[in-house]
Amino acid sequence: MTKKASKMIRTRSLLVASFLVGAVAGAVLLPRASLKPALASKPAPSPLLRSETAKTQQRGRMSTERTGPEINTRVTPVVRAVQVAGPSVVNIQVGELRQLRDGKPVFVKRGEASGVIVEEEGLVISNWHVVRDHVRPNFYCRISLRNGEVYEGRVLSSSHENDLALLVIEPKDGKERRFPPIQLGNSDQLMVGETVVAIGNPHGQVNTVTAGVLSATHRSLRIHPRGEPEPIVFEGLLQTDAAINPGNSGGALLDITGRLIGINTLTQKASENIGFAIPVNRVKEVFQSNLLRYDSIDRFWTGLRVEEHSKGVRIANVTQGGPAWRAGLRHGDRITSIGGKALAGLQDFGRALIRREAGDKIPLEILRGQTKHQLTLVPWGRTNSRIYMRAGMLVEALRTNRNKALLKSAHETFYGRNHYWPALLTPLRVTMLQRGGPAEQLGLQEGDLILGVKQRHSWTGFEGRKPLTGGESEFVEILDLYRGQSLPLLVYRPGKPLQSGPLDVR
Repeated sequence: MTKKASKMIRTRSLLVASFLVGAVAGAVLLPRASLKPALASKPAPSPLLRSETAKTQQRGRMSTERTGPEINTRVTPVVRAVQVAGPSVVNIQVGELRQLRDGKPVFVKRGEASGVIVEEEGLVISNWHVVRDHVRPNFYCRISLRNGEVYEGRVLSSSHENDLALLVIEPKDGKERRFPPIQLGNSDQLMVGETVVAIGNPHGQVNTVTAGVLSATHRSLRIHPRGEPEPIVFEGLLQTDAAINPGNSGGALLDITGRLIGINTLTQKASENIGFAIPVNRVKEVFQSNLLRYDSIDRFWTGLRVEEHSKGVRIANVTQGGPAWRAGLRHGDRITSIGGKALAGLQDFGRALIRREAGDKIPLEILRGQTKHQLTLVPWGRTNSRIYMRAGMLVEALRTNRNKALLKSAHETFYGRNHYWPALLTPLRVTMLQRGGPAEQLGLQEGDLILGVKQRHSWTGFEGRKPLTGGESEFVEILDLYRGQSLPLLVYRPGKPLQSGPLDVR
């Protein structure tokens, strides 16, 4: 072989290697439409290909069918685990609904994660940090199943300290549906080194499967979530080298049989293949004792505390003036059924309320002594309940279209007659007072308008007025800030000048 021929061969080898690398990069960077064959004509087959083609032509048409033994060989334990558990792992998209100019709502996605169906009624376990913004007014959640079906998701309850949340899948037609729940394992019986499988939606790549081993158990971590005043201390976490990336949060960690052994929650930064999951036994405990409890439901407040009783559920305490009190429930009553369904204990009580909303009329049957009573409980929203618990009153925002004259009078009292109208001011009208509560002790009356609060400037020390502009949600945030302190309110009583006084926030 001449030197020139040898040089040509080496050059051709380098070109082939560069093309293969470029093709891989192109698969990532180029749109699908731009991936075209380099040559328009069909290349001549190599000698080896020609000889194999000739053999095939002699035998007849080449078969692409897979034989039974070959398929059985490819169905590994990991494949079987995914086949068993895959339909129970869902994709969760969180964001907000925005109104377009034509009034139609549009979903704006802010994040994407995973969840696991744990009960056939559509109850889904995920991480708290996935749905941490669910208390915001425009929060919206979508849940996608493996088969492509998409539903609205609703956050029922959450546990910040355990980084767990309970959601429910809402069928579009409102009818009850059955969903495939995952099989639960036992994290106390795990062995370090055994094969584990993670299923989730890393970076939006839905139904991604990774496999590895259980690297360690009983790991402890201290995490300080963004915007949270206190860190979360995790104890007893499972560690795995199965790839866990952003978007895997809330997804399933499985054993080789396809049973759930953990909820994927964390990955260690600046490290490869170090992921962590909350063990399933801990998930079971939090689910039963916290997430499924009626008083953990984030959407409404009943104003009662119940306890387990040999004959069902007994009321241990009723908040005076709250929803349960107004419904006629009292300490010592036994609740025997909700909506016609008998109660055997606290879990039945939580399940009976879990799909209810604030403002729903919930029929109860109670036993007071030996007498049965039929009562109707109407829960309050969480914002109203927080205002009531902090200030001992209920309020409603005064809207312009219904109360224009009263709103203008309140505006002139707060800003003066020469101030531009309308201005940023959303008065809160007192609609109910708790007997002996902070608002009643201050001297507030039903019908009073809370216009704002007095604030002292931190730099100058001057005291100024801050108008209320954000309705009930802004007011509850102010109350939370002043918890255990006196909040100087600015109050307008129609026909009288602006008044001020300290509200002792509980």
